Amino acid sequence: MPTREEEKKEGPDGSNTNTNAVTTLHHHVYVRSEDHGWVPGRVIRIHKEEAEVEIDKFEDEQAMLSCTTSAADGDASGNKKETYSVDLQSYTGGVLPLQNTDDRGLLMDYEDMVDMPYLHEASILYNLKQRHLEEKPYTRSGDVVIAINPYQWYHHLYQPDQQFYYANKLLWDDYSKNRIVIVTPQLDIPGQPSSAEEAHPEHPAATPKEIPPHVYETSTLAYKGMALWGQPQSILVSGESGAGKTETVKICMHHIAELQHGPYGGNNNNDGTKIVVQRVLDSNPLLEAFGNAQTNRNDNSSRFGKYTQLQFDRQQQASSTPFDDQQMTPAKLAGSISEVYLLEKNRVVHHDRKNERTFHIFYELLAAPGNHQTAIWEEGLKGSTLDSFRYVGMTTTQKIEGVSDRNRFLKTVKALEVVGIAGDLRHDLFRSLCVVLQLGNLIFAPDPTDDDKSVIASEEELEKLAALMGEGQDVLRKALTERTMTTNNEVYKVPLNAVVAKESCDALAKDIYEKVFLWLVRTINIATSAERNYQPNNSNNKRRGSVGKKTKGPKYGVIGLLDIFGFEAFRVNRFEQLCINYANEKLQYKFTEDCFRLVEAEYKEEGVPLDNITYYDNTDVLDLIEGKTGLLAMLNEECWRPQGNAATFVNKALHQNAKSSCLIVNTMDRISFGVHHYAGKVLYDADNFVRRNQDGLASDLKECALRSTNPIIAGEYAAATEEAKAEEQAAGRSTNSNLMAKTVWTKYKTQLSKLMADLKETESRYVRCIKPNELKAPLLLEHRLTINQLRSCGIVSSVTISRSAFPNRMLNKHVLTRFGGIWHRKKKGEKTVQTASSLDKLWKAEAEALLSYALMAKRFKDPTSGKPRAGFVVGKTKAFFREGALEYLEAERMKGLDRQAAKIQRAYRAFLEHKDEIRAAAALRRRREWHQRKYRERREKRKAEEGKWKAALAQSEEEFEAHLAADWQKFSETMAEEDRLFKENLEREEIARQAQADADNQQWKEKMEREEQEWKSRMEEAAKARSAPDGDDLAKVEAEIAALKKRLQEVDLEAGEKVKESTEHLKEARSEKTKLDFKIDVDATQEERDLKRECIFAKAILEERENFIEQLKREQKRLGKMFDRTKAKKAATEESNKTLTEQCKTTSVKFERSRRQSITLGQGIESKQDVYKAVKERNQELHALTSKQDEAYSLLAESKLELQHTMAAILEIVQNECKDEELRSAVMRINVKTSRDAYKQMKLVQQMQQEAMKNRKDFSVSDLDQSWAVH
Repeated sequence: MPTREEEKKEGPDGSNTNTNAVTTLHHHVYVRSEDHGWVPGRVIRIHKEEAEVEIDKFEDEQAMLSCTTSAADGDASGNKKETYSVDLQSYTGGVLPLQNTDDRGLLMDYEDMVDMPYLHEASILYNLKQRHLEEKPYTRSGDVVIAINPYQWYHHLYQPDQQFYYANKLLWDDYSKNRIVIVTPQLDIPGQPSSAEEAHPEHPAATPKEIPPHVYETSTLAYKGMALWGQPQSILVSGESGAGKTETVKICMHHIAELQHGPYGGNNNNDGTKIVVQRVLDSNPLLEAFGNAQTNRNDNSSRFGKYTQLQFDRQQQASSTPFDDQQMTPAKLAGSISEVYLLEKNRVVHHDRKNERTFHIFYELLAAPGNHQTAIWEEGLKGSTLDSFRYVGMTTTQKIEGVSDRNRFLKTVKALEVVGIAGDLRHDLFRSLCVVLQLGNLIFAPDPTDDDKSVIASEEELEKLAALMGEGQDVLRKALTERTMTTNNEVYKVPLNAVVAKESCDALAKDIYEKVFLWLVRTINIATSAERNYQPNNSNNKRRGSVGKKTKGPKYGVIGLLDIFGFEAFRVNRFEQLCINYANEKLQYKFTEDCFRLVEAEYKEEGVPLDNITYYDNTDVLDLIEGKTGLLAMLNEECWRPQGNAATFVNKALHQNAKSSCLIVNTMDRISFGVHHYAGKVLYDADNFVRRNQDGLASDLKECALRSTNPIIAGEYAAATEEAKAEEQAAGRSTNSNLMAKTVWTKYKTQLSKLMADLKETESRYVRCIKPNELKAPLLLEHRLTINQLRSCGIVSSVTISRSAFPNRMLNKHVLTRFGGIWHRKKKGEKTVQTASSLDKLWKAEAEALLSYALMAKRFKDPTSGKPRAGFVVGKTKAFFREGALEYLEAERMKGLDRQAAKIQRAYRAFLEHKDEIRAAAALRRRREWHQRKYRERREKRKAEEGKWKAALAQSEEEFEAHLAADWQKFSETMAEEDRLFKENLEREEIARQAQADADNQQWKEKMEREEQEWKSRMEEAAKARSAPDGDDLAKVEAEIAALKKRLQEVDLEAGEKVKESTEHLKEARSEKTKLDFKIDVDATQEERDLKRECIFAKAILEERENFIEQLKREQKRLGKMFDRTKAKKAATEESNKTLTEQCKTTSVKFERSRRQSITLGQGIESKQDVYKAVKERNQELHALTSKQDEAYSLLAESKLELQHTMAAILEIVQNECKDEELRSAVMRINVKTSRDAYKQMKLVQQMQQEAMKNRKDFSVSDLDQSWAVH
């Protein structure tokens, strides 16, 4: 960070010294003026280190905005012009500040001053002035809103529709679309990304650029940050007296109260919440009545600092109940807590009687209706005037902000009732104010017997005061004219002279008013705090609190509004000004940190390095004031020292801080000193610093106040006494000791430290209020006054921070439009257009290439290392320029414009020389263009007609296709249903046939086993018979063999008949298939028939072969098993035959013959089984063929549809191209006929499929299976 000496090198425009800057001809610039601060001018000549600037001679300061054209070019405004010689070395960097003007030299209006290419003190001044004259009181500077007091009310800016506009744009639109999840409140470390930002990176906390600046934007963003992201918020409103701080705070507070009603502005609060909200809003004017006064600068000036913390209930959103679109309220106003700082209690006893007044409440009390005055204090108020009380006095002001004191009193009474101050309590409050007024009427005079003593000359006034306080008149007199001194061993009385007695009386009046004011603030907090009064809708009456009864509840969301005095620098500055400026230094330190974080965030967003950001953070001023040997420590030490005085304090402060660059020594006055504040130098008069810092009240007066019958006064002093005792005991001091007591500055520093700690936990938003003139006139802005306020409120210092590394910046697209005409694209290269993937990347690449070429001849060096560096950095959307770079570009641009102007002049002169030929050529070109235009019109008309005709044709075609598609859909559904029924029937028949075949096989096996058993038994009998040979038995055996042969012949005949029958069925199926194929061939065209039949048969053969292979595999396995069984049976039979052979050797010939016959019979049976299996396989092949026929039918239907589409296309071509109506009609008839034939063909295909289903049933071989099973 730069030191104070380095900071002093900076110019008032906030930029650092750099010799790279350039001032060129025809630039619109600003020139310093002792009377007007800055005046606009135009550079007409430059000679070394001097420049001649042409300045308009305006009628008055109000007419100054921008310079007009030069006299050589002609002056349209009629202003006289004067030429001045300006020393460039007296300006920062040797360059004059440039104006933000357009090509015509007119001043441009910027809603956000961060967007100004040339941002410095002069440009800020004139931008604010232009907007002020255009009745635009609000201007944005990054996240800071600058509000200029217009001294009139703009109704259109504060209508409900404006409130809803900003709320909807910044809050409710995003909220309703995304239904943002409410983040639970938690404390985030300042300077680090908050949890809300991490959870919701899509809702960055940034000032929107799409809407005009307004204080409503600040209040809306604060409510959004608190309600949606759970981050405590604060709005810091600052400015000097008369700048409109109090009014701005009220506008923000009322807008926030409206925001908590939801996006539609409806009132969705319960009755308890309405009361709390009303108390919160009414507490503000109530504090104004007791804490505001009329000053030379402002009729309603706040004479105290106030920090109001609005409390919001966010717990109701934790439930899972969905939001109502009409009542989307993420946080409701639940209450408020106010803290006050540094009340100007000296105004109670002293004020300028010409143009100022004391606090409003005294005038309201004296203007109250008679019944109220009688109830409060009839003896003193009834029939009294302003002159009746010395602290008040006469005034010419009858109304404040258009409201009389009488009406303001009635409003104050109503506001007191809202916060629970009514009846006797309200009368006690007003009586305590009467005590203050009556103290001012006491007159002290020297005692005739002793000038060191005093007496009260106004006994009647003393009697009234004693009656008001409920104290004895003599006791009160002694307390006011004597002081009790306490030492270690004795207590004694010391008389006071008239001057000291009057000062003690005034001190008592100020102290009573301060305590009454603090009591009022605490009472308001009790009535408005959420912990004591708020009951949410879902509490079921479990958390209802009453005034004064504190209830436990959740942690509330907070929006703090700080209305605190601005920086003050008067002709004579006293102790109060030092305290006020100390507070502003603390706030400026926080403002500087926040500005640095904003600049850091901008650089990170744009991708610009952060190593060159430097700024002055006023730590040296804070060290001077609050350091260990600073002004605060020296003043407190002098207050604690007996016989401490201002001269000693100043001497110690100057000696201990001699090395501080911020301390100013006044060699002409040894009891004064100066401080170089961030806003400028201020000289302080240290006289009475020690007395005002002690803030001590004599113990006699405290005891007198403690004995008062007024409960407010007595209660406040009793509480203060107990608090002082507790603090002294905690510090280990005697309660009677006057040493190390808390001073005003110590208390104020404690309050300010707590305030800064509270603000550090919040996300701060700033509103800087500016007072435009001392006359309180609308549409008038005084330059010097405004410049001083811009410096004091920190706007210029924020510019210094934001422009420390790169004083100027410009959008990339504006760089291209402003300088692209001087440095053409062909000089930069064409690569950037091809490589950029988006518009921003394109602009960035183009701007970087353009600036690299344009600043190639310019050299920039690092002031610390002396190394060369680039004069610019191009970010994602902006180009950042080092000091002198943008001025150099503007100078080269002006030279380039001169060259282009010469080219234009040359071309114009050539035109004048050949204008006849040019005009003739132009006329010929216009006539040719006229013919071309007529031709295009005719062609477009013809295209339009064709388009209409094609649209009608397309519509008719779509209708036909829709009708055809509907019929085809219906046909497809019918066919699908029939296929499904056919498959179901086929499956049922197959299951039944299989079951029947299994049963027949089982019967056949059983029969064969019985026959085999019978045969074996007969063979055994025959063997027995052969064992005893007999001729008759042999004859029987031969007979049986003959019968068996006959039976075999019969079986062979039956098997042959069955084979013949199967063969006939197969022939019939083949002939039927041939007929169907013939029908398909006849109906389809030759080309379609060949193609589709090849496809169909190829697929059918492939599938048939695959199925046949699978069947062969299965049958092979089955035959292998049967062969094994037959082989086993054969082996058994051979063994049996061998046995029989051995037993019947004598009959071996006959038996051998019989055995051969039996073997032959077994082989015949096996051959019949093979035939049966072949027939069954063929039957399955027939089923597959019928399925292929179905597919063929479907393909046939598709071919018909394709044919119909082809006809439709032909019809379209004929209608579009053919002009013969007869031919078109004939084609239409053919199309209709084709459609009908296609429909008939579909019906025919449907019938053929039904016949195919019948044929499938005829193909069944169940009878054949049964016959073979019987066999």
